[in-house]
Amino acid sequence: MIYNQIRGLEKVSLCDWKGTVSTVIFLGGCNFRCPTCHNWELATSPNSIKAVPAQEVMDYLASKRNWLDGVVVTGGEPTIHSDLPDLISEIKSLGFRINLHTNGSNPAMIQTLFERDLVEVFSVDVKGPWEKYPSLTGGKQSPSEAAASLGRIFGPS
Repeated sequence: MIYNQIRGLEKVSLCDWKGTVSTVIFLGGCNFRCPTCHNWELATSPNSIKAVPAQEVMDYLASKRNWLDGVVVTGGEPTIHSDLPDLISEIKSLGFRINLHTNGSNPAMIQTLFERDLVEVFSVDVKGPWEKYPSLTGGKQSPSEAAASLGRIFGPS
């Protein structure tokens, strides 16, 4: 369950969403193994990081709704969690705008979030040229898979 995968909370950020005072929620787990990952422990060993209780996060957000402009949901890779829309819906019910940081590998989840009008900004981390995706993702995505998933998100090139 996604509520058990909250592994970090940056209560106030001025740099994760340009022009927005935001809170950043970090979800554990990732489907890539990027050698340059700056959240490698969160991505590869999320259970080694103490979970932040979901109720604590929601209580904090509710208490700061007049001070914060939005919430950034990141990871790891948040779109690997099938119940991501549930978490985002709950945050949205508090009146927050959402910025989702993603590697773009799950266009179906991105489409669901878009169609349900749950996310205002999708920040997609394109790793590099398609042909370099095997080395840039730790062998987790081929050039054709990268082109297909990101092509669905950005449209044909």
